Amino acid sequence: DTLCDLYLSTFGKLGGWITDGGSVDLARVQIFCVELGKMEDELLRRHQANEDRFKSQQKKREWEKANGGCAKKHADFQKRIQAMGRTTGGKPADVLGRDALVFEIFEMIKAFAAL
Repeated sequence: DTLCDLYLSTFGKLGGWITDGGSVDLARVQIFCVELGKMEDELLRRHQANEDRFKSQQKKREWEKANGGCAKKHADFQKRIQAMGRTTGGKPADVLGRDALVFEIFEMIKAFAAL
């Protein structure tokens, strides 16, 4: 497909067919090869970028697998802490509730540190 698309897009620049009556027009072949070389450079750059991105994602997956999904657990931990809110003062029942939250946070930190 790429070669056909290139041939169609450069046909005007070539000044006609690459072959005519069974003989090859080398000047036209040269123009076509130069354009093909430009395309190959871009294709190789894209391929290298995709390969680099794939390797980076693979390393990240391997690290997360080795560390028990540490990054996800950290994000979940942050969300839970933020959802708890902050209060001061209040009735003794509120203090007990805060103490329970503090204890829960402490347990979460211990579990996270054990990873």
